[in-house]
Amino acid sequence: MTGSIRDRSEAARTVLTFAAMLADAPIGGVSLVDGVAGVLGAEAPTLVAEALDELDKHGLIRRVPDTRPQSWQVPPQVAKAVRREADQVLMAALAERAARILTKELAGASLDACAHAVEVARNPTVALDNRLALLRAASALHEDNGNMVASWNIRDLAVQTAGKNGPIQDVQAAARLAVTAGGADVALRQAKSLIERALAERDVHAEFEARLIAATAHDVLGEYPAADRVFHQHALIREHGPIPLWLSEVDCHRAGLARVRALRLRGQYRAARQVAGTLDRTQSGGAVELARLHLVDGEFIEARTTARAVAWTARNQLAREAAVVLAEAEVALAFPEMRARPEGWLLATEQLRRALADSAAGHGIDDLLTLELMLLRGQALSNSGEHGGALAVLSQAERRIAAVLGADHPFHLRARQWTGLVLMGRHDWAAAAGIFEWLLPRQVAVLGRCHPESELTRFQLGMCLLRRNNVRSAKPLLDEAALVLREQHGPLRQWTSVAESGRLLTRVPGPLRRWVNLLDKARG
Repeated sequence: MTGSIRDRSEAARTVLTFAAMLADAPIGGVSLVDGVAGVLGAEAPTLVAEALDELDKHGLIRRVPDTRPQSWQVPPQVAKAVRREADQVLMAALAERAARILTKELAGASLDACAHAVEVARNPTVALDNRLALLRAASALHEDNGNMVASWNIRDLAVQTAGKNGPIQDVQAAARLAVTAGGADVALRQAKSLIERALAERDVHAEFEARLIAATAHDVLGEYPAADRVFHQHALIREHGPIPLWLSEVDCHRAGLARVRALRLRGQYRAARQVAGTLDRTQSGGAVELARLHLVDGEFIEARTTARAVAWTARNQLAREAAVVLAEAEVALAFPEMRARPEGWLLATEQLRRALADSAAGHGIDDLLTLELMLLRGQALSNSGEHGGALAVLSQAERRIAAVLGADHPFHLRARQWTGLVLMGRHDWAAAAGIFEWLLPRQVAVLGRCHPESELTRFQLGMCLLRRNNVRSAKPLLDEAALVLREQHGPLRQWTSVAESGRLLTRVPGPLRRWVNLLDKARG
């Protein structure tokens, strides 16, 4: 093969050398002309066309079928031979030329150009500034396309390329992307070093960014108290606010989105809606958060409409999250009419089942959105009266969540809560009460005493105790749940009405209440 390469014309060897430095991906003829024009001069278009025919004839480059305009690709074994044998001075000059060309072309370019950019950026003969510019542009392109994992990997390569004392913005971007790409633990480590660096340099802006990244990572891991300490309740945030005026427009939206998510996760839905109203709703991230807020407020039609728009227009991660919200909204809308329109319920639950299967197949059983869909699947089976199937799904979810995220992650607590609800559906009050007694102190520690899910567990435990005629223990639980839910979410919220009904049951005379319990038991 080496002899065949050496026998080619000077123009063919130049074109082949330039193409061999790129990734194993197609490249167009125009880019090849631009790449070698500095060597071949004004006759480059004609010489490149002749060179491509020559190289194609000898199997050193191949036409990529069905591409318009025609694209070309160097076989991997040829590329290796060229890199080994080519003139190193020529290769360095062509690599520098490739870096400049690709940096200009990457905005809105194809993923093939992105792959070429990363390959050229790995070349140590290219100037460091040009290598970093290529990697930043390639990372941004993948982020715009919604491929957060690829974007993170490339930005992390930029951090490694720059070295220990490289630009802080690359480390910040890599840590931020790590959170959304499933690397929250990595993001926390990077954020810690960023905070230390910002404090040493007395850079308030960098410290804010680092603390926001750390808080977002803690929230993903379900570590809300840690997020509060590092950001939400920190002195820096008390001084400048969660969305400082000095942020850029992009960073302002990012901080606002993080604020909405943090408030929602902590059950502060009204405050979250207020902040969400200030966000740009044309941005997919803001729309997904708004859809989730519609869900918790019982606005299922609005949730479906908003989530559907994002699921159809966004890409990858945001589209997947919107699809989860959409599946939950469809099930919630179909549930009240399950008996009147069973076909609607069957369709909604089948869509949920398929969404879970697709997510598990494409992203793994331990993916966060897969686990969320698994919880929704367990809830849907419970609502269908399929208690055995619900317990099986929830048990699997519990095991996976505990293994991946830990037993105190909010998802694991939610799985336990729904397991208790399924047992309530079976009228197994003692077993359900045991779960809720285990669950409540953990929810208070992780979510907070007044979080809606903590209050619902308090209510559910109270109802189980009431069913077992333990009014003395049930009454304070039901009283507190009804009071807190009513104060936080208004009298029209579904859970407020349910909790208020449970509270009133404790005022029913004992003999009548026991008679009702016995009647329910006989019917069960």
